[in-house]
Amino acid sequence: MNSKQFIYILILTTFFYVNALSQSTDLTKLSKVDSIVDTMNLKTEFEPSELAYSITEPFTSDTDKVRAIYYWITQNISYDYKAFLNGSYLKYDPYSKETVDDYYYKRIYHTIQIKKGVCEDYALLFQFLCKCSKIPCEMVVGYGLITRPTNLLKLSLTEDCSNHAWNAVQINKKWYLLDCTFASGYIDLNKVKFVKHRNDVYYLTPPRIFILDHHPSDSKWQLLDKPLDINSFINNAKYNRETETKSDTTTIKTN
Repeated sequence: MNSKQFIYILILTTFFYVNALSQSTDLTKLSKVDSIVDTMNLKTEFEPSELAYSITEPFTSDTDKVRAIYYWITQNISYDYKAFLNGSYLKYDPYSKETVDDYYYKRIYHTIQIKKGVCEDYALLFQFLCKCSKIPCEMVVGYGLITRPTNLLKLSLTEDCSNHAWNAVQINKKWYLLDCTFASGYIDLNKVKFVKHRNDVYYLTPPRIFILDHHPSDSKWQLLDKPLDINSFINNAKYNRETETKSDTTTIKTN
């Protein structure tokens, strides 16, 4: 995700999706979970499995546990914009003896320790904390779109194009989509810094809304009856961004 894409996240999405959020979640109940998490003093809790236990221990339902994990991450982890710009985030060395699982764990631990990360770090952390709580969760990779689609962009994208990572989580045997990175805040390009500003439109977002700016490499994670190919994804995003301000009804438009 480039800097221009990230800066417009708050401006573009809040206006479009608030109605969908209010329809899909119990805001009063979410507020109660958030308030409990706010009382937790976990600044020195670095071990991922212990952190997962501490965050979710007050709750009994998977619904509340997922919210607690999401809320803790979006409140405590900042997007590492400088690491994104200079490529200094932890990367996997295929020539090392380190396994992929060990590499992922190192990234998760590092993210908790420094309270910063790029999109993959957010997604890995959310996935790990959920799985520690025995909640099925997957990291999804694909294309994250924020700026207005153009013909040039359409020509440059392919089905396996990937610049972003987010999550799919299973609650009560049903899969939901969320994006902790986009939900955490935005980049102030004038000050070249990340500004924390939680955006709950990316929490358990209805698939027909999520597809407006997320195209997973694996089409099953669109969670749509009729998945969109990459060209339909671009057309759909453009169509809805031009019309959503006039209606609270989102339409899936294909070629």
